Order: sequence, then structure tokens, then C-alpha cells
Amino acid sequence: MSALCRQGHRVVAVDSCAGDAPANLPGVTYPLASKDELESLRDEFPDQVLTVVADVRDRAALGVWNTAAACVPHMLTGPDPSGCRFVAVASAAGSCGLFHLTGYNMVKHAVIGLVRGLAADLTGTGVAAIAVSPGSTRTEMLAATAALYELDDVEHFTASQLTGRLIDPAEVAETIAFCCSVAGGVLTGSVVSAEGGFRG
Repeated sequence: MSALCRQGHRVVAVDSCAGDAPANLPGVTYPLASKDELESLRDEFPDQVLTVVADVRDRAALGVWNTAAACVPHMLTGPDPSGCRFVAVASAAGSCGLFHLTGYNMVKHAVIGLVRGLAADLTGTGVAAIAVSPGSTRTEMLAATAALYELDDVEHFTASQLTGRLIDPAEVAETIAFCCSVAGGVLTGSVVSAEGGFRG
């Protein structure tokens, strides 16, 4: 979000704000963002950030398809559709199968399909639809995946990266920011790999 704000974009920052005890999220054993963290982003960029507490599992509140359905019509009727970008976060799991992560694989494959179909529907409008696909990124979620695989350290995942290291979340953020830029329009319909050479 900070990368987008530094480029001058206005951002709607959405998070469930479940914090350290996401009791209503079965299978999630790692801490999530807190409301204080979400609000600190708004405080850093008060004229650019609108914060919303919502659960992406709540179809009435969000979900990737619902987000597109809500945002894209505004992009099309706005003053400059050619400057608009719909960028969804997919995953390396969206193009390959990962052990013990069938549900996650399914969702991320769906994100890629949605973006490709949306890009086709937006042909000639100037609005671009793009997916960004991160690989093994140093997050609490990766630590939970390591535990699922009975690994004692996330560094084991470096073996699946051609870079020989884990990805920093800021690197993914900068990739997303580029996709949102004027130059990013040429990427419509693409799955932009930020996978660090992920090999599965």
C-alpha cells in the first residue's frame, strides 16, 4: 500500500483486522494484521487512504470477483479509463499444484482465470486487468506453511527459488505498484511473475 501511495495513488485498504487471535478463521494459526496497523497506514497517508475492516470470505463485503464488479464500472465511467488498473494478487500456487494446499491452489487458479477473462471483457476500454503471482515470500503465512510441512524454518523454501532466497514483501509491493502505473497498461491479461524463479 505504501508503494502505491508514494506513486500518488488513492488506496482503499481492506483487512479483517483479526490480529493475534484469528479465532474465526479455521486453519489460520499465524497472526494477522491488527486494526492499529491498518489505521497507521491511513495516518501515514491521510489524504490517500480509506480503511475498511472486512473479511474477504464475506461475499457481501468483498471477495475478488465482487471487488471487480464494484470497481470496474466506476473505472469505465470515470474521466480516464485508460489510466485504470485492476490488479489481483495470485500466487505461484495459481499455476502449479502445491502439496497439502488444494483449497489455496483452487482459489489462486480462479484468481488468474478471473483476471484473464476480465481483461478480455475490457478489450478496447483502456482499463487493464493484471494478476501478480508471488513465490515464497517472507511472511507469517509462509511460516505457517512450513509448520504444515513439518519444517523447522522457512529458509527451507529457498531451495524452490532460483534466486536462492525468500522474497521480501516490499518487492511484491513494488511489482504491484508498477502494474498500477501508466506503463503497466501493456500487461493487461498477464500473470506477472514475482516468484523469484519458483520451481515448485
